[in-house]
Amino acid sequence: MKLADVITRFIFLIGIGIPLLSSLWNCGDPNATEPVTTKNDTTEVVAIYHVLKGTDIRHGPYEEKDFQGRLLEQSNYSHGKLQGEQKLYNKGVLYSIAHYSDGVINGLYTSYHLGTDKPYVIGNYKNGVMEGKWKTYTRQGKLKEIVTFKNNEENGPFAEFYPNGKIKAEGNYINGDNEQGLLLMYTPNGVLYKKMQCENGVCHTIWEKGKNTTDKK
Repeated sequence: MKLADVITRFIFLIGIGIPLLSSLWNCGDPNATEPVTTKNDTTEVVAIYHVLKGTDIRHGPYEEKDFQGRLLEQSNYSHGKLQGEQKLYNKGVLYSIAHYSDGVINGLYTSYHLGTDKPYVIGNYKNGVMEGKWKTYTRQGKLKEIVTFKNNEENGPFAEFYPNGKIKAEGNYINGDNEQGLLLMYTPNGVLYKKMQCENGVCHTIWEKGKNTTDKK
C-alpha cells in the first residue's frame, strides 16, 4: 500500500473515530448529577442540592439552611419530584416528617411540638389526601384527640380526652368539624353527664345527668 493511501486511510479512520468516541462519551449515566448551591439574600436561605447534568432538574438529596447554618429542610428528589422522606425544621429543630411518592405526599405524617421530640399530630396521607384516623397530642405527650378524616376533612367518629386519659367527648363529624348525630360528654372521672343531638354542627341537649328523673345512661 502506498504511503499516500495509508495516510488517507488513517485520516478516514480518525474521521470516523472522533464522532464515535464523542458519541460514546455522551452516552453516560442518564442519572449523572452535578451539585448546585443557591443563596437567597431576601429570605436568608441557602439551598444545597443536585441536578441532572445539563439541566435544572433536581435529582438526589436536597437541603436548606439559614445563614446561621441551621437546618430548614432535608428531602430527596427523583427526576424533579419529591421522593421519600422529607424533614422540615424550625431554626434547626425538627418540626415535621412527611413521605412523598412521585411528588405527592403519601403515607405517615408526623409533626412535633416545637423544641421537643413529642409528637403533636400523627396521621396518614393517601395520594395527597388526609385519610383515616389522625391523632393530636399535648406537649406532655398525652393523647388529646382522635379524628377520622376523609378527603382532607373531618368525616366520621371523633373522640376527645382529658389530660388524665379519660374520655372527654365522643361523636361524629361531617364535612369538617361539624358535629353530626349523637354527642356524648363525660366528666374527668369518665362519667357520662350529657347527651346532645347535633345537626351539621348545631347541637342541643337531650339529656343531662341530674336533670332527668329517669337518669338514663
